[in-house]
Amino acid sequence: MVHIQTEQKKSSRLTLWLILAICAAPIVAALVAYFFWQPQSRNNYGSLIAPQRPLPALATTTLDGQAFDLRSLRGKWIMLSADTGACDANCQQKLYALRQVRASTGDKQTRIERVWLVLDDQTVAPEVLAEHPGLRVIRVAAAQAQAFLPAPASGSIQGPMYLIDPLGNLMLQWPAQADMKRMRKDLGRLLWASRIG
Repeated sequence: MVHIQTEQKKSSRLTLWLILAICAAPIVAALVAYFFWQPQSRNNYGSLIAPQRPLPALATTTLDGQAFDLRSLRGKWIMLSADTGACDANCQQKLYALRQVRASTGDKQTRIERVWLVLDDQTVAPEVLAEHPGLRVIRVAAAQAQAFLPAPASGSIQGPMYLIDPLGNLMLQWPAQADMKRMRKDLGRLLWASRIG
């Protein structure tokens, strides 16, 4: 009789420990995942700009000399490139990337504006403009743009592309010669998660 009771106690303890282990397993797994496991697929391709920079009042004009306030685009996502009016091959590649990434968002592309900040007084070739309908081309002094846009460690603001959120905060920088599919993935996540813009 004593032997049976001892066996029952052992069995009860084993059951209790098993129940405790089952209950603790999700908590342990969550702690391990939180502190040690960071899946690659959740990383942004572009570099987050921290702290975010609010869009300042820049002295900008359209190509025909009319004053234009970039802050008037508040409420939209702004994909931005900065370059000279001559627009070399790298500049043209960036404009192409902005156009294609925006177009790839399908019916969400109305939430996105594309802006080319022209950093000098050079004439912009009409054939470049013809390739990018809907692109907003704005002139701004290079010094003003450089004060607002962060340059990568090795390069100038003419290398990367930038993203401004609908609240007017500069928040993301894509590298020079960026991978358009990965840009699209970044933008898609933001458009999906955002309740604004």
